[in-house]
Amino acid sequence: MPGAATSLQVSAAYKGGRREPGIQWCRRQGEDDERRPMAARRRAPAADRVGGGWQQAQQGRAQLKEKLADDAWMAAQWMAMHEEWLRVLRASRSGSGHTERNYRVATRQWQEFVASLRHSAGPKAGRPIALWEIDNNHVRQWQAALEAGGAGASTVNLKLSALSSFYSFVIEERRVVAGMEICLFADAYGSPRANPFRHGNLRRPQVAEQSERALPLPPADLGKLFAYLQSKRHTLNGARNYALILAYSETGFRSAEVVRMQWKHIRPSRSQRGRMIYAWVGKGGKAEDEPLPENVWQAIVHYLTLDGRWRPEAPLHEQPMEPDDYIFRGITQRGTLNLRHVTRAEADQPLSGKSALRIFRTALGKAGVAHAGHYRLHDLRHTWALRMLAGGAHESEIQQRAHHSSLDTTARYLSGLRSKGRDRTDVRSQQLAAQLNTFADEEAPASWEELLQTGGGR
Repeated sequence: MPGAATSLQVSAAYKGGRREPGIQWCRRQGEDDERRPMAARRRAPAADRVGGGWQQAQQGRAQLKEKLADDAWMAAQWMAMHEEWLRVLRASRSGSGHTERNYRVATRQWQEFVASLRHSAGPKAGRPIALWEIDNNHVRQWQAALEAGGAGASTVNLKLSALSSFYSFVIEERRVVAGMEICLFADAYGSPRANPFRHGNLRRPQVAEQSERALPLPPADLGKLFAYLQSKRHTLNGARNYALILAYSETGFRSAEVVRMQWKHIRPSRSQRGRMIYAWVGKGGKAEDEPLPENVWQAIVHYLTLDGRWRPEAPLHEQPMEPDDYIFRGITQRGTLNLRHVTRAEADQPLSGKSALRIFRTALGKAGVAHAGHYRLHDLRHTWALRMLAGGAHESEIQQRAHHSSLDTTARYLSGLRSKGRDRTDVRSQQLAAQLNTFADEEAPASWEELLQTGGGR
């Protein structure tokens, strides 16, 4: 065909035995020495077919640039992505309500900090810096502000992790503008930027090991605490507080695992008549069926009776409780005097972890325990572990009962103490309850070391 190139007429161009890089030439019949780049020859028909495709691409890029420069549009997109990130977090295995609340607080504090920053140069000099304009230096400034405000290493790391998760979500997410897929955390060329909370010269504070921070209650102080709590059990506040602190002390559960206990989580044991099982849901979304110590269950029943949510004459399945009802709630105004540590939580909401901590520290202070404000709810978990050890429990049993996150520990727990279709039996709670009564009767040893050396009733 006239004008068509043959296979012999198409070749790579060489000059002096050297190929010209990146260009392929052809010689066409009737066009001596005429040379055209093959790429250009291929592109021309395509441009003709789309009818101005290049102009459309240019218009799309202009629209994209206009959108990215529109702060109101960008702010709306980031707000939408923030809510989508939290929704994905809720749907994940580890996305507990407690985690979501912490992440919401962290992102709100970050937004407030960024809103206080200003551009120092350029066309935006003096204008506020937006969330999509921050860099590593801004992250370091926020970290320094948190630490200067008294936040501990764990709190700072939690907030940095929350924002790292959010920015990773934004970077992985895509939006389509004018037919083009874009990242909303990008540089001037449209390329996604690195996560400023994960990369760069960011040094997170070192967190002390739990064993270094642990402050277990001495036996005498533990006895004082429960002697005080028992003396207040005749009131609704006192009954709730006694059941709450007893649950921490006798189970070794973490804070959220107690305050978020719901009616649907409790059922009769299939292995021990008259005993109850708590379908525990803990850190990282882990779930286990755990025997509820008998003294804890009786304290809960007493509290629910005073709260009007338990009828002594009715069987378990006929109690006036809804499956989603939380066991521990804030005390509402019911003709009783609210103590200063009692929150005004809605009746259908769980007691918050902060409220539980205030209850614990207030009770310690009322009981005459020194430095009550230094203790955390987690210290009851450490105290429980020492009591288990003093009572003769092997370290492996303590690890299993504490639901540590190690996969090896979990495997040992599942294979060694659980059999399919059978609940684990409770062999320790009566011993711990007797030990606690001994401490409350002012017969406590001076220290855990003394109790361990004497055998602790093994």
